[in-house]
Amino acid sequence: MCGRCGFFSAENVLESERRGLDAYIAVGRIIHRPSLAERLSSPEPPAETASVREKMQYRLRTEEGREFYGRGKQTVEPVFGIIKK
Repeated sequence: MCGRCGFFSAENVLESERRGLDAYIAVGRIIHRPSLAERLSSPEPPAETASVREKMQYRLRTEEGREFYGRGKQTVEPVFGIIKK
């Protein structure tokens, strides 16, 4: 399972939960420069009947999710970008 390399699937999320892990896996492209209103607003919680994908989208839009997911851009990804060049 990879939390930052585009391997979102319901199976990956459910397996992470089964192992006691909180997964933060992107379900698509995330806007790098959201508007101020988007950054300051809180997302609406998903319905109980929401899919795994919708629940993950919510998790990534929360303050905790944005902070956690953003850390990867600061520590790991720049190193891989340098190596690729």
